Amino acid sequence: MADEVEITQTCGVCHAELGSLSVKKENMMLTTSDRIWCSHCQAEQPEIRGVAGRRTAILTEEATLPRVDDS
Repeated sequence: MADEVEITQTCGVCHAELGSLSVKKENMMLTTSDRIWCSHCQAEQPEIRGVAGRRTAILTEEATLPRVDDS
């Protein structure tokens, strides 16, 4: 749906991506104090939420910028 956003759920300790969910834009909430089970840490850890594809978009944008000459 066009009015939904894909949100990724990441472990706040090891930064492993643990899942994702789709939410309506008007219900989107990235800040949370929730904890999520991390299969890598084998413990409940703080959850970090982010918009899916954001990191890739940042890296793509950075690749288009001109290099800075340090000389």
